[in-house]
Amino acid sequence: MLISHAIEIPPEIRHLSASFRLSLPDRAGIRRLIREEAEGWQRRHGRKIQLNRQAIEQLTNHLLGVTDARRLIRTAIQDDGAITQSDLPEVMQAKYALLGHQGAISFEYDTERFSEVAGLSHFKQWLEQRRKSFTGNAASLQRPKGVMLLGVHGGGKSLAAKAVAGSFSLPLLRVDFGALYDKYIGESEKNLRQALRIAETMAPCVLWMDEIFFVDLPTTGVRREIFAIHLRRRNQAPSGFDLEALAEASEGFTGAEIEQAIVASLYAANAAGERMESEHLLEELTRTSPLSVVMAEEMGALRAWAEGRTVPAG
Repeated sequence: MLISHAIEIPPEIRHLSASFRLSLPDRAGIRRLIREEAEGWQRRHGRKIQLNRQAIEQLTNHLLGVTDARRLIRTAIQDDGAITQSDLPEVMQAKYALLGHQGAISFEYDTERFSEVAGLSHFKQWLEQRRKSFTGNAASLQRPKGVMLLGVHGGGKSLAAKAVAGSFSLPLLRVDFGALYDKYIGESEKNLRQALRIAETMAPCVLWMDEIFFVDLPTTGVRREIFAIHLRRRNQAPSGFDLEALAEASEGFTGAEIEQAIVASLYAANAAGERMESEHLLEELTRTSPLSVVMAEEMGALRAWAEGRTVPAG
């Protein structure tokens, strides 16, 4: 008996051999493993395990296609005698590690929530309408194929991808197209197939193909919201700043440029031994030339191309 993921049987004895491909546990099999491990923990510790139904359903989805599912279930249970949402990130990382993560696809450990993303109202609404379909709770609806976000640098495309994964409690995989290409014939296609195979094994997941929908510069209202988000992140109360004036003064700025203006203003205020106020931010904004000014021609061409061809995300 020979056991391997890849065996070449010599042609002379091929007619004398029989091959078997063992299947991995399906949903019912994963649920049975969870039940067995939960019952085993209860017998050993003499108390009932805490189970979160939604977490169990998501854990079942994440363990499909995994050869070491029982160990991952046992690890999720053993520390606190519970299966909760907090167990899912560790399981997702362990599953990715089992795949031998290498090549053009990587596991992104940092995700976000849409409460940390200003604007993109159309995109948020589109996702919320399809939430049940994405999470497998709407069998009668066709599952969406994906979303392409196109826009200016620093406009929030990467942040949006992280927020989708974080909001849906799904692993986030990023495809590096630079690592896909190879000078040898057929190798680029092979790298792409390998990346997609890993993504299929990790499913359900968010597959982030970076640098491939249109995300325009933030409006006045969105810029005001961006200021509030990044000020709160740095323990600054938004109510202590003139957000209206800041939003007006930052016309043409991306979300990333607004964040950097706040960071620079904090440094300036700290160096002067002062508390950061609106005046520090307004001064920094006047000293900064945003990309919409520096690269006005390129951005104008991008906007012209997107008009009528794409659906605005905000």
